[in-house]
Order: sequence, then C-alpha cells, then structure tokens
Amino acid sequence: MKKLLTTVGTALLLAASTAWCAPLDDYYLEQFGEKPAAATAMKAAAPLQARRCGMPLRRGLKKDWNSLESGTQKVLAKYLYAPNLSGEAIARSGGGHFNIHYATIGADAPPLTDNLSDGSPGSNGIPDWVETVADTFEAVYAREVAGMGYRQPPTIPYDVYLQQLASLSEFGHTQSDVLTGLSATSFIVIDNDFADAIYGPYGGLTGLRITAAHEFHHAIQYGYNYYFDIWYAEATASWIEDEIYDSGNQLYDYFGLTYKIGTTTFKQGYVFNTTLPLDSAVDLATGGGYGRWPFNRYLYETHYPFPIVRSIWEDLATKSPVNGADIPMLPVIAEVLAGNGSSLQSSFLGFSKRFLLGNWTSHTSELSLFLPLDFDTSNTYTASGNFTTPAITLPAYSFRYLKLTPSGPAGQLTIGYPNKPAAYALVAFVQSGSNTSQYAGDSSGTIVIPLVSPADTVYLLICNNVTGTTTIPADQLQAIPSPGDATNPYPGSTTLVQPPAPVSSGGGGGGGCFIATAAYGSYLHPKVELLRDFRDRFLLTNTPGRMLVSTYYRYSPPMAGFIRHHVWARFLARLLLAPLVLALEHFGAVLCVAGVVTVTAMRRGAISRKERQAPPCIPTA
Repeated sequence: MKKLLTTVGTALLLAASTAWCAPLDDYYLEQFGEKPAAATAMKAAAPLQARRCGMPLRRGLKKDWNSLESGTQKVLAKYLYAPNLSGEAIARSGGGHFNIHYATIGADAPPLTDNLSDGSPGSNGIPDWVETVADTFEAVYAREVAGMGYRQPPTIPYDVYLQQLASLSEFGHTQSDVLTGLSATSFIVIDNDFADAIYGPYGGLTGLRITAAHEFHHAIQYGYNYYFDIWYAEATASWIEDEIYDSGNQLYDYFGLTYKIGTTTFKQGYVFNTTLPLDSAVDLATGGGYGRWPFNRYLYETHYPFPIVRSIWEDLATKSPVNGADIPMLPVIAEVLAGNGSSLQSSFLGFSKRFLLGNWTSHTSELSLFLPLDFDTSNTYTASGNFTTPAITLPAYSFRYLKLTPSGPAGQLTIGYPNKPAAYALVAFVQSGSNTSQYAGDSSGTIVIPLVSPADTVYLLICNNVTGTTTIPADQLQAIPSPGDATNPYPGSTTLVQPPAPVSSGGGGGGGCFIATAAYGSYLHPKVELLRDFRDRFLLTNTPGRMLVSTYYRYSPPMAGFIRHHVWARFLARLLLAPLVLALEHFGAVLCVAGVVTVTAMRRGAISRKERQAPPCIPTA
C-alpha cells in the first residue's frame, strides 16, 4: 500500500509541475510569476525593489502572442486586458479627464476610508485615496498636456485602474487597447495604495505621483505612434517624472545605483554602462532605457526653451513602421536635431562630456544625486610625456573615459591613438583645481596638451559618435528654473459615475476569495478561479458548505490584508493552499487514490474480522 501511495503521489507532483515550454513561453511565465521557481532564484540576489513600469513586458507579450503555445496563452491572457475588479466602482476626476476604477472588496481594494464627518469636499462616499489618485492624474494632465503641449491620448475620459500590483513587483503599467492607423488607445493600471514594503522610499503619495507622470506619458506615446522604440519610450517617461513632480527623484536610481548585499557591492544603471549603445534595449541592471533619461535632459537643456523632446515625438507621429516592427528612434532624433541647427553626432559627444563635468543647468538643487563616473583600475593609467591609447571597441553611440594621472615634472603631454577608427571622437579634459580645459584630437587621433602638472588630472573621452566629429554644442549658461511639483488646476470635486457593483454574499462569480486572491496576487489567477469554482459548485450548494463560507467571509478580510503586504505570508498561504489546489486540479486521480485506499482498507478490515472469528489453532501433541 505504501508503495502504491508513493507512486500515485509522484505522478500527481509530476502532473502539477510546469510542462516543457519554448524559451519565449518560459520567459513570459517567469516574468509574470506564473512559473515562479526560476524567477525567484534570479531575484534572490537583487535588492527589494519593484519594477518601475510593466509596459515593456506587456507590450512584448502582446506582440509575441501568436508565437506562444496555447497553454501559455490561457495562463497569460488576463495580463492583456483591464482588471476585473470585485465590486467595481468608477469615480470621475474633477477636471473630467479621468475615470478611476477601483474595487470595493477583496485584495485589490484601495484604502476605503472616506471622511464623512467633517463636511469637507471629500465627504461624498468616494474613498479619500481614490480622490487623491484623481487629483494627481489631473495635475499630471495639466502639466504634460496643457503646460508642455503634448497631445492628449485619443480617448478622454481616460481609464485608470487601481489593482494590487506588489505581487508582480510593479508600480504600474500602460496597456495598449485599440490600434487605429498609427495611433492606439490605452488604459493605465497602478498599484492600489503603494503601501507594500517593496516600494521602499517611493511608496505612498510619492509612488502615486511618479507613477502617474510616467504612465500617463506612455498613454501619450501610444497616441502619437504605437510603433515607438521601447528604450526611448522609457527614457522619456522617466525623464518627464522630474518635470512633473520635481520632489520624486526616483529617476536618479535608474541612472546609477549602488547597493550592497553582504560584503558584495552591486552597480546598475547607465553611469556604469556607457560602453553600451545609447539605444540598447537591455534591462535595467545593465543600463536599459530607464537609465538613459539624462540624454533627454541634455537635449532639453541645450535647446531650451524650444520643446525639443516633444518635437521628437511629434516627428515620430509622421513615421510608418516597416512590416509592423518598432521604428528606430535614433534616425528620428537625428532628423529633429538637424532641423534645429544641431546633429545627433555632436549632441551625443556633448552629452558624454556632461557625464564627466556634471554641469547640468536644470534641477540644479539635485546635482549631488548624479553619481560620478566610476573609474576603476582598468580605466586608470599613469601618463608621462607620451601616452598611447589602448585599442578599445565601442558600438555606435557609446563612450568610455580613461583617467590619466600625470607623473614626472610639469610639461607637454601628447596622447596618441594609433589606427583610431574614423567613427571615434577623441577629446581630453584637463582639470587643474576648479578649472577645466578641453583639447580635441585631430583626425589621426593625436592630442597635444601644452602643459600638464602632476597636480592635474586628465580625462580622455573616447566616443563613438559615428562620424568622429569633435564639435560640441555650446553649453546653456543660464540656469533653467525648476518646474516644481504639479498641482490640479481644475475646479470641481471627484464624482461617482458608477456605484459599487453588487457582489453576492458568497462571492459567486468572482468575488470574495480574499485569502486566495491575496496569496496569488489576482483573483483572476487560474488557481483562485479553481478555488472559486469549488466554492460555487460544492460548498454553496449545501447547508454545511454555506455555513463554512459564511464563517470564512466573516474572518478572512483582515487576514488577507496582512498576507497581501508580506511576501513571506503570501508564500506561506500558497504553501497551505497547495494540497487543496493540487487535489482540485487532479480530482479524478484523487478519487482514484481514495477509492483504492478505501477498498484496500475494507479488504484488510474484512480479513481482520475473519481472523478474529476463526477458532484458535490448538497444537497437537
């Protein structure tokens, strides 16, 4: 019997394991937490922080949809559509530009406190947090559309959904909806309260503000042209956060962040990865689009007050894709810069110079938040009289600095780069105290610096700007005023345009599975749907089952709230639910095992009774 149970148990575990999938299927299943083992292992060494934006992942899922297996599509389909919220209500923002969708029960519900006692404008039956969300998005709209002149998304009022996203490690995401020509409608989903520990110092109101500014710009981008290049979409949405809410400042973490786990120091962000192309589509840890937002700040500063970044998106709106592929942004940027008396080649060189000098002219109170270039031993050399630059391989629109420490007496320093590629620009910067001098290399890669003393530091910039030009645009000398934090200028209060949807006491049809929803992160999770089906088909159809469900609904909401805000509690809840889920997933096999166990037990009982009833065996002499 023990061997039989072991065999059946092993079969059940194998049946419950994830089936073999193509690498693309595995990738999306892991990223959405539907195949968590590998994802958990990869994240184990990372700091506790949420993914800034889930737009790239969902956009990729939509574009790759037809390449996925049908089983994968069934599991991931819920990530392509707007959330189905329990007891959903909809509030219209005071300016009329947004519909805020929120749950009134379950794990997705935001804080439901409504100040009904002091006669304030918020005393209208709408949760205070929902009103704060509405006011925040109206402030973002006022700054980005009315103030900065960006085109509003195609559909207004625009739909914003509040959903519990901490289990997906997201602040929010923007999902495209209907594509008409080049323009797409969309909707935004943000976390329901930004209260989980994973949001760190950027939780609460700060998290709401920077997420609203970031995601609403993605909505604007989809309106301009659905086929945008992902790195520039994220670089722009990250840059604009500081133009809408100057106090947020999370974007500096994406430019360059250092952190320690134990005694090991980790570095991520563009400041540590300048040898990657500007338009690299790699992830955040190696300097993805988020970390390239300073390129937009550089363009903004050198063309101020002309709206150069907006002009780039307006130009993109006139471009058509080739075979449905994303439109590369560098040619678009080059076209706009050329039309405004500059070039991409010289602008990228000037941008790489600003990395070293840090002489930004906007947001000047935040200069200390920029990490300086990191000069490790592989980038540091001693130079005396003559210095030969080592051969360096750089892709287009990338750069690297070498730090040269003069030795010996003061005198001329000649820098040579034998066989310098024609695409490379070579520029040296000499820092003498608070003064910085600049020396450009000639076509052969030679730089002559007349006088360098041992107290000076020389930085050699090697930049692949495609043409090798050493012309750098003039720096903006006048400081650009800080925009401050956006405010909602629209009169009127938030109004309820759809009251809470009715939810049955048993939670049939999707509501009420509080603990399971908190454990799995979404009440649309396949395992939560399985538990709801079991509840509706087996528990609510008889008196004992209904009593059990009623008791569950009385005591489970506080427990679900605790589970939702603690990673370890979600893991434990899943572990405790696993036997029931496994039994429901393989109901036939469980019945078979139960039948075998019952028959075996009955046979053993019958044999035992016969043995007890048989006359004793009397030995003969």
